[in-house]
Amino acid sequence: MKLNDVLAEWSCNQPYTHIVLYRQTSWERLISLHFAKQTSAWGPKSASMIEMDKIELKKLRLKMGDISKLINHEKKCIFRMRKVLRRIIDLKVTPFVTTFEELYETEFVENKFSSLWNLLNLESDSAQKFDPKVVLEKFRSDGCQGTRPLYKMIPGVDLLRKYAPIHPSSDEMLRNL
Repeated sequence: MKLNDVLAEWSCNQPYTHIVLYRQTSWERLISLHFAKQTSAWGPKSASMIEMDKIELKKLRLKMGDISKLINHEKKCIFRMRKVLRRIIDLKVTPFVTTFEELYETEFVENKFSSLWNLLNLESDSAQKFDPKVVLEKFRSDGCQGTRPLYKMIPGVDLLRKYAPIHPSSDEMLRNL
């Protein structure tokens, strides 16, 4: 039995809520990964130490070989994620699946986020009387490490954007497992 199967089986026997969050537009994740590998900026703390105005964007150039490697990496990640999702569902557990892009949609806030909020029992917990819209806005605004504006200036990013896969919405992902 593979590690992911063992972990899925074990976690499905625990009182956990399974949340799967992924990017539909993979190029954004992939350019972030490329940037992090090249600059060693793996999060807000390390990114804040980088002198953004001193980064030589031409050294971050994406070549076709880099793009191919990034896309193959993405395909493997999505394959594994779908396999784990299928395993969790086979174990009779319903995961909560959403995309980063859906977090920015008004419909998500009105529908899915409220159901996630209830799923996590945050509504009934008297110690946690938060407004889901406020929490989601904090999540949206605090999730940035400050390097995103540079991504669009990296030579070759247009090719990555052109060839990187776009994954289905969370509803489609669940329907097509």
